[in-house]
Amino acid sequence: MASLNNGEIFDAILRQDLASFIAKAFATVDGSQPFTPNWHMTLSRIG
Repeated sequence: MASLNNGEIFDAILRQDLASFIAKAFATVDGSQPFTPNWHMTLSRIG
């Protein structure tokens, strides 16, 4: 079994967790503003 490097693990997390993806995308689009998660972002984790 091949081992994964940190970048591959990080990419896998971003593919599987919408809240993590949104936080990363926000930092990419506007890194000058602090990111503040809200309750509605975690709704995708329920179920």
